[in-house]
Amino acid sequence: MLTKFNQIYLIYEKTVFIFDPQFNGCKIIYFDNAVDDKIFLRYNAISNEMEMSLSPYAIESDHVLIKDSKVYCSIQGIVYKYLPMVDGNSSLPKAGYVREIYKGQQSSN
Repeated sequence: MLTKFNQIYLIYEKTVFIFDPQFNGCKIIYFDNAVDDKIFLRYNAISNEMEMSLSPYAIESDHVLIKDSKVYCSIQGIVYKYLPMVDGNSSLPKAGYVREIYKGQQSSN
């Protein structure tokens, strides 16, 4: 296990999983509508879930953001979307959270 910039990197079978222990302010888009509630999120790569809390000081949460391509979020200015992905090692479809890097001609770095 490695730690860097408030994130924990867990290494298992040559795969790096990122877990941010802190809940951060976010913006949630739910089927093209912004959610106005004050919600805090953190990404749990091990379970591939966006954990939700009503407080940035929460230690754990039983609530997660719905996994749907029409529901996405922005945490600290970084957009995360739940999308199907291609895995070259399998013919089975997979889905997971991906970070938006480009939108149109603009880079979102």
